[in-house]
Amino acid sequence: MRGWMLLILAVPVLYLFGLPLITLFLKRIPANPEFEPADEYVGLLGLARDCFEDVSKELGEVGFETTGTLFVPEPFRTEKSIARVFANRSQQDVAIAVAMFSSREDKWKLETQDVGFGTVFEDSTIVSLSNRPAGGLVLSPAHEVSVRAPWITEPRRLYDAHRSVCRLVAGGTERAWPLDSKYGGDVTAYFADIWTRELDEARKRGLLRLVNANPVADCSVQHSAGLYRATVKGAYIMTWAGLWPFKQINAAVHLRRSRWLLEQAGINWDE
Repeated sequence: MRGWMLLILAVPVLYLFGLPLITLFLKRIPANPEFEPADEYVGLLGLARDCFEDVSKELGEVGFETTGTLFVPEPFRTEKSIARVFANRSQQDVAIAVAMFSSREDKWKLETQDVGFGTVFEDSTIVSLSNRPAGGLVLSPAHEVSVRAPWITEPRRLYDAHRSVCRLVAGGTERAWPLDSKYGGDVTAYFADIWTRELDEARKRGLLRLVNANPVADCSVQHSAGLYRATVKGAYIMTWAGLWPFKQINAAVHLRRSRWLLEQAGINWDE
């Protein structure tokens, strides 16, 4: 009887304190991840085009044009996320549609699909809104307002909500357009820089540590041939953020804040 009790107690202990050790010892993230060429996965791109067809049509009706399609780096070879990037240059807004696929028995299957919008202002404020399900760890810098609205599935309604939040948060502040002014329209460079800055934000918060890297001369957050590894603190926080019940708690907190912001912006979140 005592043995069974110890076994029962060991399960939650291993769940809470053992799983983070996998992250601590095995997680490796390239400091400057390379986006894979699309021609390696021709069949997968065909599936992605079908996923993005309706999104492209709806966004095209409100001034967006496709600027590129790229692979989002994934930790597992059996998973691939494809992102299609859109630009509305007249309004200076960026949109990104992401489809995540998993490989089973040499066949790709769509797992999740979401759409998000982003706007940068001259005072460095960033507003982002997407219908990606809330949950997990959110690492938004202090100057970024991040909103999740998974219940809004239509891209045009989602864009209307984004514009309303922008008016609420930034008011009459002038918009910036780094996609062209800083990156010359190169969406790969644009998102690679966003990726490295998010990783650097995690480093500043003590969640990641950088090993085997030298800073690139013209950028304070890019590093050559380096890897990020989880710190002890980061391993537990990042792992727990994806586990029950912490994932559900994080999602509830983020959704509650998102709903409040949408209501303040005049959006009825449960329409």
